[in-house]
Amino acid sequence: MRSATAFAPATVANVAVGFDILGFALESVGDEVTVSMTNAKSVRIEEIVNETGTSGALDIPLDPERNTATVGLMKLCDELRLNFGFELKIRKGIALGSGMGGSAASAVGALVAANSLLECPLPTEALLDYALLGAGGK
Repeated sequence: MRSATAFAPATVANVAVGFDILGFALESVGDEVTVSMTNAKSVRIEEIVNETGTSGALDIPLDPERNTATVGLMKLCDELRLNFGFELKIRKGIALGSGMGGSAASAVGALVAANSLLECPLPTEALLDYALLGAGGK
């Protein structure tokens, strides 16, 4: 099973109309998303843990249709008509509700990692529309 991991940094401020996507990145704080290819044509979240590896107190949905990390990824899979799917492991390094772009970080991390696994990866700019789906934009 092929996999890739992406680190998406926290931001210190939301900038203009970019929701959580635009901001000033921090180097040491962020979310880490590991995406693995699967034979199933679906997107599934295997686990979500905090920075210490504990999953207990996180109030984040595992349902891919309700999780910011997977909403855009599901749309990408659908539009590209992939004959495989993805499984995600998310390490949340950004505190929930902190205003530091945690939703966007998970969305971007998942897309960047998954894109690197594609036979013909999309240009980075093409991932923006998918990331906006996960970060609250339309």
